[in-house]
Amino acid sequence: MVATPKAVPIELARHAEPPLMMPGKAPRSAGPLRVAPLLLIGGLALAAGGVIAWVDTRPRWDDTGITAGALLVVAGLAALAGLHWWIAAVLVACPLLLAEARTVGWGLVLAPAIAVVGAVGGGLLRRVAARGGDV
Repeated sequence: MVATPKAVPIELARHAEPPLMMPGKAPRSAGPLRVAPLLLIGGLALAAGGVIAWVDTRPRWDDTGITAGALLVVAGLAALAGLHWWIAAVLVACPLLLAEARTVGWGLVLAPAIAVVGAVGGGLLRRVAARGGDV
C-alpha cells in the first residue's frame, strides 16, 4: 500500500513561508567582503572611544559636555557606517567605562546611555537612507 500525500488547502498554501533560498539566487552570506569593512569600522570606533577616554582622564580636562557630545557623535557615525547600534555603543563607551571604573558616579551610567542614544540615531538614519527616505 502506497501512501499518497494529502492536498494542502489553498488558504494554507497562500500563507506559507517563502523558501529560504530562491531558485537562481545565491544565498546571502557574511563573507570576507562584508566582514572586513565592519571590522575596520569597529576598530575605528574602539580607537575613537579610547581617545575620548584618554582625553577625559587628563587632569586638566573638565568639560563633560564635549565628552558627551563626542560619545554621541562617534557612536552615531559608527552605527551610520554599518555597525549594529548596540555594538557601536559598546565599542565607543567601553574604554571610558574602563578608565572611569575607579570612580563610582553618574558617569558610569550616563556614558553608555549617551552612546546608545547616538548609536540608535545613527542606525535610524542608516535605515532611512537605505529605504530612500521612507521610515
